[in-house]
Amino acid sequence: MDFGGSTWGGDGYASSTWDEAPKRALFHRVGTLIEAELVRNYHQLPLFVPVGLGAGVIAWFSGGPSALWPVIAIAAVLFACSQMMERDGLCRMVTIRAGALLLIGFALISWRAHGQADQTLEKPWFGRFYAQVERVEAKASLVKEYFYLNTQARQGLPEHVRLARPLDPSFIQVEAGDVIVVRARLMPPAPPAVPGAYDFSERAFFQGLGATGSVLGPIRVIKRGSDFGSSQSLQRPLSQLVQSRISGDAGAIAATLASGDRGGISAAADEWMRSSGMAHLLSISGLHVTALVGTIYILIARSLALFPFIALRANIPLLAAGAGAAGALFYTWLTGAEVPTIRSCVAAMLILLALAMGREPLSMRMLAIGATIVIVLWPEAIMGPSFQLSFAAVAAIIALHDMPWMRAMRERAAQAGWAHRFANGLVSLFLTGLLVELTLSPIALYHFQQTGLYGALANLIAIPLTTFVIMPLVGLCLALDWTGLAGPLWSATEFTIDVLLYVAEAAATAPGAKVMAPTFPPISFGVFAFGLCSLYLLTTRIRWSGLAFIGAGLAMMASSSAPDILVDSSGHHLAVTDQAGRTYFLHAGKGEFVQDMMQEQMGQANAFAPIERYKGAQCNAHICLITVSVARDGQKLNMLVTRSNSYLDYPALIAACAAVDLAISDRPLPKDCKPKWLKADLFALRKSGGLAIYAADRDIVSVAETQRHLPWSVYRAETDVLRPTKPQ
Repeated sequence: MDFGGSTWGGDGYASSTWDEAPKRALFHRVGTLIEAELVRNYHQLPLFVPVGLGAGVIAWFSGGPSALWPVIAIAAVLFACSQMMERDGLCRMVTIRAGALLLIGFALISWRAHGQADQTLEKPWFGRFYAQVERVEAKASLVKEYFYLNTQARQGLPEHVRLARPLDPSFIQVEAGDVIVVRARLMPPAPPAVPGAYDFSERAFFQGLGATGSVLGPIRVIKRGSDFGSSQSLQRPLSQLVQSRISGDAGAIAATLASGDRGGISAAADEWMRSSGMAHLLSISGLHVTALVGTIYILIARSLALFPFIALRANIPLLAAGAGAAGALFYTWLTGAEVPTIRSCVAAMLILLALAMGREPLSMRMLAIGATIVIVLWPEAIMGPSFQLSFAAVAAIIALHDMPWMRAMRERAAQAGWAHRFANGLVSLFLTGLLVELTLSPIALYHFQQTGLYGALANLIAIPLTTFVIMPLVGLCLALDWTGLAGPLWSATEFTIDVLLYVAEAAATAPGAKVMAPTFPPISFGVFAFGLCSLYLLTTRIRWSGLAFIGAGLAMMASSSAPDILVDSSGHHLAVTDQAGRTYFLHAGKGEFVQDMMQEQMGQANAFAPIERYKGAQCNAHICLITVSVARDGQKLNMLVTRSNSYLDYPALIAACAAVDLAISDRPLPKDCKPKWLKADLFALRKSGGLAIYAADRDIVSVAETQRHLPWSVYRAETDVLRPTKPQ
């Protein structure tokens, strides 16, 4: 087979007996098949540029800066292999470029991390300091108000810190631009409480946030500043205007859509939106930017077309695209210019550029360009759920609508009556929602350990309602409010948002609405993601091999087991799961945030149950002796856990330690306390972080093990990581 004037196994090989040897002949045939498949997918190969860059970013997150030499070794192997391939073949080109993209992706994230280094508080800090307020963010669902401050690195503090205080109208009002003096308790950004949990310290690192803390006492404003020119100078008055016209959660959601201010949304509404799979409607991203840009583009294009003088002399698509781009930039600035919004703005710009040039506005190539731009500018975004969910959803939509049978269905509908077109639209929307839900559910399970079962049906109503009704109504209300004629429109907006909330509540509270799963290993998610890329980015029959990888990844996820015991880094919170899947807590009802996180990591949705109800627990006011049954071979794991700070009888404690396999405590245990397998007291847990204990395998996973290679980890300097002794 000839590709570009040479054949696989041609002049690049040593002897004419190459094809005669069975192994060489097999190598030749496999190489020929791969080359032929690459030729068939030639126009799809550029779509894998962000995949190659992402592989380098993932390699850095997996091994940290020390992964440089393994990455160089992999790239060198790929380059060496390419030298054994035909010179003009696609195999050689793809192999060389794969190695180059791997190195470039690794370099991008390394450079990004280097720019954020040395900005994190090393240890807790108490005191009074001066700072300028950069941003104020209210969170009604948490009953807290957050202040993002610039300390100008005085008093040895990081330049950027975040403080929280209770949300109370009686407190002094603080605005962006104010110079304040405040007494506060500062801490390094919090690492995961237990292995696999949300890592706020990573997010803080890449945002340049060096410390977080709480306000102690009143804030004193030294100088009132001007926030003129900042997004908050318009965002807050706009949010207040909307909420003065519409009350309750409906007003808070309208304010979110108008200005990006999510502070007024109640905890109940926030939970309904998350559990129903509709939380993306509250995060200003692709849906909102697209709705705004599309509305502006259509209005400008149709309006200009009414004037023959303009229509005959001007490029209307170009003018409409320019107006849409200006609207997208303004909306991105107004809503805070968060990375997801900027990413959506970039995508909208590419779509507008395609429309102005008369090209297909929504294609895989445009999606790949957008993903590449995001990875180059914010390489860390590829590890976050926002990037993965948004790009996977758009890829699924494009791939589905590029299917020949979907094109044929659209063509038949275009030639039929309005009823047929309407029915075709409903079917198309349902299939799109179903595919998107099937695509995104494993991603949501990986990041959040839960997903909504009725998300496809809920979004079938919610997305068109938000895009084509609610957002245009909000825009019209704001445009006409100054005339005094917007009253009926405000009422209509409130009604439609109430419908949206009703759908969210129904989907979130229906029986079996929430599907939960325990934390599963990254390799299973990686296999699933590779399958998605193959299925959506390739076009020939080989694309269906992606289903095998998707199935293998899902099988690995389903076979993952939850830890039997979780311990947080303080040793104060402990969760145990019985064989029926019910979770019991050492201090049930206290520290609900940590306990919610533990339940998510175990994949359990049941209510908090005190440890006293656990069948194998014997507790008094100071100590619990817990026997954890292991399904495999009927083994048992005996555990001692302290639960108070009261004095403990020393000889009795030493004897109890010797009789158990594990001793876990939020206080330092005596040196003579020697359990058979593992001692995790306060000192040990400070070095290891939270623990996930798998009783059947007698294995533990610590936060320090999973994080110590990362530059933002508080455990990166630790050399003595907690490890159990092997049972005899």
